Amino acid sequence: MMIKGLLRTLLEPFARIARKFFDPRFFHLDVQLQELRATLGTSTLWTSLRQLSDAVVGVNESLAVAGRSLKRVDQQLLDEQERSASLAAEVQAMRRALDQVALHGASWEAWRDDMTGDDLQGRMLSEQQAAFLNRAVGHTGPGRQAGLWLNPPVALRYDTDGAHVGVVNERIVELPFVLRALCNLPEGARILDVGACESTLSLSLAALGYPTTALDLHTYPFRHPNLTSVALPLEEWEGPDEPFDAVICLSSIEHFGLGAYGEDSSTDGAADVRALARLLTSTKPGGLLVLSVPFGKSGRDDLQRTYDLDDLRHLVVGWDLTSLSLAQQTSHDRWELMGSEEAADQVIGEGTRAVAMVTATRPPA
Repeated sequence: MMIKGLLRTLLEPFARIARKFFDPRFFHLDVQLQELRATLGTSTLWTSLRQLSDAVVGVNESLAVAGRSLKRVDQQLLDEQERSASLAAEVQAMRRALDQVALHGASWEAWRDDMTGDDLQGRMLSEQQAAFLNRAVGHTGPGRQAGLWLNPPVALRYDTDGAHVGVVNERIVELPFVLRALCNLPEGARILDVGACESTLSLSLAALGYPTTALDLHTYPFRHPNLTSVALPLEEWEGPDEPFDAVICLSSIEHFGLGAYGEDSSTDGAADVRALARLLTSTKPGGLLVLSVPFGKSGRDDLQRTYDLDDLRHLVVGWDLTSLSLAQQTSHDRWELMGSEEAADQVIGEGTRAVAMVTATRPPA
């Protein structure tokens, strides 16, 4: 009896579940649920919901297609902008060429026919072509306008026979003088080039391994890991972090304070002397100064100063003068060394272009 009672107790929950499962009322409820599912499957609301879902999927696909189309349009716009910029650059270049032609009184049609014509009557260049080339390589041409005119030691001249040697200027002696003066500098010596633009000297020194600072009113147009450009007037520059081993003033000091290069011309006539005094403090004790200036009868115009011996001594006051060389232009394409102080009177007396080239050192501390 006890066993039967225990089994009844254990099986009673399962018996209740079985009775409910087979209860006819639950069976009727299941039939109703099946009918409701069938009704929803065929109802207008259900169909509308499915159609709305399909429409949403279609809209998403359309948006994706539209997005891809917009990307293509954006790319086409970018391409068109690049083509427009290129065309604008070509138009600007043509305008500059036309401006050059206009300076010589020629129409575009005449210039075009002249540049493309085959009949030059035995000449290498027409007169208009030669005039255009002379202006293009000159100090007022497009190189100057782009800040890339370099005042070459030898200028070419063009005429109907072709190219010829034009004027040879003082750079033909100044540049080798500077390089010779610097030849004993130790490796890694720090150099300041004052008035560096219109010359490749700073770039050459940087390429030779010298940390070089190019100081000018304008940004130096070349780049090199050893090269630093300072686009400031000397008097506004805070100066170097540490003094230089050498300072170069290649045909630059004579212009200071005169306004010829767009600088402030309100200073007095001693701007050149003050500049050399400032450079003295920026140079190491025993450091080198390499200087070149126009030489001749003492004077000054709107472009530059010309120095005689007394002017030079006053200019480098505070420095120990170590050498002085004079060079003179003896023809349009020739320069010659004339000696030092002994030749000064002869150089001044002849009244031709000449240059003084000086080396000096800062006295030891």
